[in-house]
Amino acid sequence: RLVGSEMCIRDSANAARASVDGADDGHAREPLFRSATVGSRAERLKLAIALVALPAALALGVWGSVIESFRFEISGLAGLLISASGEPGARSFSLLDLGFALLGATAPAGRAASELLVVEFVALHFAMPICLPPLLALLWAAPLSLRAQQHGFLGAHLLNAVCGIDILVLALAVGLSELERLGQFLLKGRCDELNRALELYALELLDGDARCFSVTARLERGYWALLAAAIVSLIATRLILRRCELALENRRARAACLLYTSPSPRDGLLSR
Repeated sequence: RLVGSEMCIRDSANAARASVDGADDGHAREPLFRSATVGSRAERLKLAIALVALPAALALGVWGSVIESFRFEISGLAGLLISASGEPGARSFSLLDLGFALLGATAPAGRAASELLVVEFVALHFAMPICLPPLLALLWAAPLSLRAQQHGFLGAHLLNAVCGIDILVLALAVGLSELERLGQFLLKGRCDELNRALELYALELLDGDARCFSVTARLERGYWALLAAAIVSLIATRLILRRCELALENRRARAACLLYTSPSPRDGLLSR
């Protein structure tokens, strides 16, 4: 009871407002931002920037996913043979292209596993990052009960935890930077004799790249858009989730205070 009394004294202003506007026992519907503390001017400015930056990061991420993100170029004798067959020796991919290319990379026997991998790829790197900003906006501004806000906050935390766009961006940078070295490692000197022959007789034909196989990768503008979107989304989401957490704590404290101070039927019976 001492703890309850201290809680009521600390939240007396909120309790008075709730008694006028309708007691917030957790079932009343109100936006979460009404329970947020005002904070300093710097804190309000950071929150405003985060609320604007999060949808901007979403739009930037969608744009970066559909334009070219990386480019592969096969050179050497393999590149010459590919060009002679009428196929381009260099190809560019977007993030969406990468996902759907997984379907054609497996044999028909492994089609089901490939489709499951594509569904997982699209869910982690597209669907969940797209759903997170609207869920945060709903949690912050929609009039909801305390129970619904708690469930929405848990769902937002879960989405933020499993969204893999930041991990994907980092993995792409590391993987593409090591791609040429990986190709040379897989050959393991099997082309040494052929490389020497190419250097003697076909150096000009191969534009100075006297190797049987070489592949290089280059990051395009779509990757940098995804990187910027991942960084901005990570910072903005953490800030908004923290403010939502503090607002939920304030609303729970106000509901507990009103529950502690409200008369019960047992008190009425004892007064008789």
